[in-house]
Amino acid sequence: VGRLFCLKNQQNPNLWYYGDLAVCHDYRRQHIASKMLQVAIEALQSRGCTTLRTYVEPGNLPSLKLQATFGFIEKPYETFDNLINEGQIMFEKELFQLSILPATVQDARFITMIYGKNVDALHGSVIMFDEWKRLLSENDPDEAHFIIHKGAMPCGWLKINGLQNADMAWISMLAIEPKMQHQGIGTYAVKCAEDFIHSKGLTKIGIHTTEDNIPAQNLYKKCGYVVTEHSEYTTGDGTIRMGYTFEKRF
Repeated sequence: VGRLFCLKNQQNPNLWYYGDLAVCHDYRRQHIASKMLQVAIEALQSRGCTTLRTYVEPGNLPSLKLQATFGFIEKPYETFDNLINEGQIMFEKELFQLSILPATVQDARFITMIYGKNVDALHGSVIMFDEWKRLLSENDPDEAHFIIHKGAMPCGWLKINGLQNADMAWISMLAIEPKMQHQGIGTYAVKCAEDFIHSKGLTKIGIHTTEDNIPAQNLYKKCGYVVTEHSEYTTGDGTIRMGYTFEKRF
């Protein structure tokens, strides 16, 4: 129903171009163009893109509106490799680079806040600041906590456990700042979890999520996970709910 093309610059690997965005006539006005562009931005961020460029014909009002919606800024015209875009308006969007670091006790306040904002969706128990300080200072060899940053701003928390298992560890918790969701941070966090678990010599990664957490299910499916179980289990708040187990083998 639609297509979008992306190309990495030959001189600057952090600069990418997107273009040839088109949606079949019968599927227009269903936000498909926006969804494709959002997925492209998430994928390019995971590949190290920090600047995304496009060119638009001056009279293409729908495209001009789309660029404005996504925060693209008009810039003085420059060529992109051998593409021929003369007479078009050049737009660029800066994509803040994502990074991940091991969480420390100093991150307890941020984790308290971000977990609290996601506790209902996660169906978790209430955890106060002092308890987070204790958990982060334990240095449990079976688990690891990470903070995700977008630029200089912390935007997510990731917890992995089962690191002492023979072959399989788990993404125990993943919480993203609500205002920064749908920006590729979840995909980035899952990829980091996979790299970390694989570096420990484990061959599989698993995730539990509840039946009502559709965004989480969509994220894991997009990252190549498959459902291995659909059953009842007790969530952190003590309630029995239907949920899914997702797994992926390296």
